[in-house]
Amino acid sequence: MNGTVTSQSVIDIIYRADGDGKGAFWDHYTIQIATGCPTRALFIPLSLVDNTENSARKFEEYLRNQTFNLPHSEHSHNLSKTCPLFVHVPFDDHKALKRTICQRDGGLLVIPGSDAKIWTKDHASIVSRAKRVLPLCQTIGRPVLAICAGTIALGESVGWETESVEGHASARMMTLNSMGSVAHNSQMHRLSFESGTILSALDQLSRCGTTVTERIRSNSVHNVALIGTPPAGWTVSAKSVEPLLTNRHKTEPEEDVTEAIEAIFGVPMIGTQFHPEAYSKTKGKRKTTTESELDCAFHRSIIDYMAQCGNARLMKQFITTDLLREQLRTLRKAKNGSTNIMLASVPHEVTLSKADRNQSLPSPPPSPE
Repeated sequence: MNGTVTSQSVIDIIYRADGDGKGAFWDHYTIQIATGCPTRALFIPLSLVDNTENSARKFEEYLRNQTFNLPHSEHSHNLSKTCPLFVHVPFDDHKALKRTICQRDGGLLVIPGSDAKIWTKDHASIVSRAKRVLPLCQTIGRPVLAICAGTIALGESVGWETESVEGHASARMMTLNSMGSVAHNSQMHRLSFESGTILSALDQLSRCGTTVTERIRSNSVHNVALIGTPPAGWTVSAKSVEPLLTNRHKTEPEEDVTEAIEAIFGVPMIGTQFHPEAYSKTKGKRKTTTESELDCAFHRSIIDYMAQCGNARLMKQFITTDLLREQLRTLRKAKNGSTNIMLASVPHEVTLSKADRNQSLPSPPPSPE
């Protein structure tokens, strides 16, 4: 928040407390590959005793031992391997949380999945954290993408209920191999989309130039799903249909299970029970052949669309800043060059510092590839 306008939005990913940093590395690596954008790790503690500094060290240690690197970085932490920028928010400090979420270069906010044991142990705290973050994003128009358990946290934070489901936990969790490519991305079932939703539109766009009519296939590693009537302002955008594989217990995935949700109004907010980031164009040969080109195109389009929504928020900062500068020049001219002019009702995230007023506006950010 130093007043400098950057040329590309940063994707913030809430850090998942997974013990060794493996899950967090997956989040940053696959999202960076999918979007071409830098990422930032937000360490928002779940409790007063949650040691985020220790979590950051474990993440760095895990990164140091990898044979491949994150493609984008904001600083290096003096390591041979680059790290995303770390931001630590003190527990229960609303002002610090607001400053973090409202950072001017912040684009898409990602609420990732969670280790099963930690989810069971800290379930209520994870949902409570989502309740604190979501209203801030809605207020400033910041897009949110929740994935897997992140979708459950998002859904529960707005009033959804949950229940256990059968057959939706794949026999093996998708992972990254030593070459940096995704392995074990098994397609468990197909998806049915609700007409008029963002995911329905992305499904149609993914089919442009093809004659394929079969439904999109998806991975699945969850055993809990959202149920009941959607809360006000939200809708179910995708459900499971046509089981394709059995899980480790030889049980087929249940049909008609909620697989994705969306906010109806305002800034785009999407939650997916499946992992669209597992279809990123990672390095090397992919170790699974079960997903088709259409499957990959659709899932990548979710990440790409939400990242572009994040860049749109950054463009709003550029435009608003430019308008404020013009207003300041006009007022100064009308007051014969007086500098004692107050700009009233300027949003916190676009308030101009003295440095802002003197610098030229950078070029707008490019669309992610």
